[in-house]
Amino acid sequence: MLSSSFCQAILTSLVRREPVANAMILAQRGSSPRHAGARMLVRTDGSTLGSLGGGSMEAQVIDMARAALADGQARCLTIDLGSETGCVATDDLDMLCGGETDVLIHPLDPAEPGWLSLYRSLSAPSEANLQGWLITRLTPLVGQWLVRKDDAPLGVGALAPELAATLIGRVRRRQPTRVRELVGEFLVEPLLTPRRLLIFGAGHIGLRLARLAAETDFAVWVLDDRAEFVTSARFPRVDRLIQLDGYEQALTGIELGQESDVVILTHGHAGDLAVLRQALHQARTRPVGYLGMIGSRRKWERMRSRLETEGFATEELARVHCPIGLAIGAETPAEIAISILAELIGIRSARLARSDAEESAIAAPVVRVT
Repeated sequence: MLSSSFCQAILTSLVRREPVANAMILAQRGSSPRHAGARMLVRTDGSTLGSLGGGSMEAQVIDMARAALADGQARCLTIDLGSETGCVATDDLDMLCGGETDVLIHPLDPAEPGWLSLYRSLSAPSEANLQGWLITRLTPLVGQWLVRKDDAPLGVGALAPELAATLIGRVRRRQPTRVRELVGEFLVEPLLTPRRLLIFGAGHIGLRLARLAAETDFAVWVLDDRAEFVTSARFPRVDRLIQLDGYEQALTGIELGQESDVVILTHGHAGDLAVLRQALHQARTRPVGYLGMIGSRRKWERMRSRLETEGFATEELARVHCPIGLAIGAETPAEIAISILAELIGIRSARLARSDAEESAIAAPVVRVT
């Protein structure tokens, strides 16, 4: 998934008139640490953001990226992780040969206004990012465009809307897909709306969970009834901070859904129960993606009994994750936050894999033709 934070880093460099190179995995065969769509930003001094898998492979990509920044030319590497040398490089993007991982490296020139416009749009806050597609032309010359429904392609170089619609129509899954047409070869990446993670409780665990979740492409909301806890100084990277009047009406005006994950970490059992009760009520008409609450098995047994007396059915309560997080022996707030996030990432990945298996195609948008 292309993250807004990665795009923001590129935008920051472009605004500062600093050239950067984008190294991106196009395809992998066999065992490899990262998959198609993984990215790494490389600056002229060799510093990086993101990772393609580390090790000698990444070191060689960095060297090639710095060379690309020096001469302004894109290049491709075919990397064999099983060989001693690690990779074979070619400057001809048409000559993608054998190996385990194909990597495209292309420099972004801050003097080209198209890059600035493209990454300004891609780095918008996650909630503002509508679903769309990022199309990268691999041959004969590198170009890149953002395509959204009813909008003309935005990016570097020319891409006819009719061609954009054709390329998108060739995609049959939610993963990056290489498409060959007579006019060249392209990588088409569906841009998925990040899952919204609502964290009720801005204490020690909520603070660490929010930071980690923001770095792993969740759209993070933090909600708490304590004004001193929900401040931008404590949570500089979340999408939304909400100070509640109290937890009894915590979900008033908030609609949950399949793309919403709820983690309940309030500072008391009464707050936990109030939020959980409201989420369960919403789930009766609009299923919630994930519903988890911190606590012991004993706490959950007592709370479940109370909710049953209130009329909640066994199958409704079975959707609640409590205790929350993977069983890794976590004790500190940081460890508990990691265990919760690991569970959320695992569920997110399973959903994406299931969607790929169930959907025969992603519907092509109506692309405006000018």
